[in-house]
Amino acid sequence: INVLKGDMSIIGPRPSLPSQTSLLELRKQNGSIKLRPGLTGWAQVNAYDYMPEEEKAHLDGEYYQKFGLWMDLRIILGTIKYFTKKPPVY
Repeated sequence: INVLKGDMSIIGPRPSLPSQTSLLELRKQNGSIKLRPGLTGWAQVNAYDYMPEEEKAHLDGEYYQKFGLWMDLRIILGTIKYFTKKPPVY
């Protein structure tokens, strides 16, 4: 619904929680705060458990700098790959 309303995009930095003030500040510094939040993004397809906010912000900034159709296609393919792989066994 938020995508249809225009509040979110399909691809972009994941929305941050209000309590993630350091992530918001880092996004301001690298310019990625200007992008609409998305359902999936460059940080998500490159994510791992307990990724530090600094690395998330770095990947969001990388997406902001390389913003375009090619990056969006890479993210879509990465998202599909993520959802079609077998989950790890713990």
